[in-house]
Amino acid sequence: MAGEGICAALSVPVELDGSPIGTLDIYSSAPWDWDDSEVAALQAYAGVVASLLSAAVTAQVKGRLANQLEAALEHRWLIEQAKGMLMGRERLDAQAAFERLRRVARSSSRRLADVARDVTAGKPLPLANRPRQRPSPWDQADRQDQPGSDS
Repeated sequence: MAGEGICAALSVPVELDGSPIGTLDIYSSAPWDWDDSEVAALQAYAGVVASLLSAAVTAQVKGRLANQLEAALEHRWLIEQAKGMLMGRERLDAQAAFERLRRVARSSSRRLADVARDVTAGKPLPLANRPRQRPSPWDQADRQDQPGSDS
């Protein structure tokens, strides 16, 4: 460092949640013996840096979550429409229809809204991992009307 014109340096850790994530460093071009007040001041600045970094990370996470929630609300009507179509087409209840959409989205590495858009456009979903269909009340009535039934 002396070759770079640095004759004194002081470093203190920058910590988040008790773990060091880097250092805050100061340099002097003249020889310097840092006193306790200078070390304490740099440690205080390192605390401010850590607080700012923490706030920035928190804001980024909250912003991403807000964007995801906004997208979910924007696509809710599409997903609900696709669920309804699957309920009728595959005789599923609402929960099973949603799980079917979700499973297809995950297995194909696609967004749920994109899969729902395909369903509402009339495209069939893959048959693999299809939940068991619930019997329709009309199917039950048809079976009871057949000859040889106990009804």
